[in-house]
Amino acid sequence: MSPEPIPHAEPGQHWVTVFRAVSPVDLERVQHTLTANAIPFFAKHQLLRELTGNLYSSLVGPVEFQVPSDYAEQAELALAGDFEVHPDQVPAICPACHAATRAGQLDCPACGLFLA
Repeated sequence: MSPEPIPHAEPGQHWVTVFRAVSPVDLERVQHTLTANAIPFFAKHQLLRELTGNLYSSLVGPVEFQVPSDYAEQAELALAGDFEVHPDQVPAICPACHAATRAGQLDCPACGLFLA
């Protein structure tokens, strides 16, 4: 059984990244949450990841989930429920690339590693 169709964004609409998925588990959770909330999305780099496996993720980075800007707040709220983390659980320095992280952001701004 295929999921229910989701609404399409208008042509020329601005898309924003709302999540960067590094692990296959996160990839599935984000897809499920966005689809269940009828939020249109595009998973940038997903096809390349599927074709090359972990090699692609290691070289280029995570799959970026993008939504039309009109849906960004709705998407962030829906995903926050799935990935709710206390700010004290997020390290100040990324353990993978040693870049400084941002308060309230669950992924490293430099390498995309999910920090919580």
